[in-house]
Amino acid sequence: HKPGACLVDEELHLGMCYKKCRLLTHGRFPYRFAAATCCREQGLGCLNVLNDLTSMSFNVGGGAGDGDASTPSVVHFPQQRLTEASDDDEVITRRLRSSSS
Repeated sequence: HKPGACLVDEELHLGMCYKKCRLLTHGRFPYRFAAATCCREQGLGCLNVLNDLTSMSFNVGGGAGDGDASTPSVVHFPQQRLTEASDDDEVITRRLRSSSS
């Protein structure tokens, strides 16, 4: 995938950063299977539609609600700036951790 990282409340899926299914589904469907589909199991268990939950609301990034307009809230490529420690990154990480608690 492209050099970089996702936000702390995101997961990497097919080279893109999405808000974690675990957070979106309150732990019931913790594994991402597709852009808009979360699954109870990993791998082939997701081919059983009883293990899947699909919603366009799952096709989002994780940055919404941290009070910083520069934090992506849409699906995005990993961001290189998140892999380099800087004061701005520390602030973003702290905001995301406090908002996801």
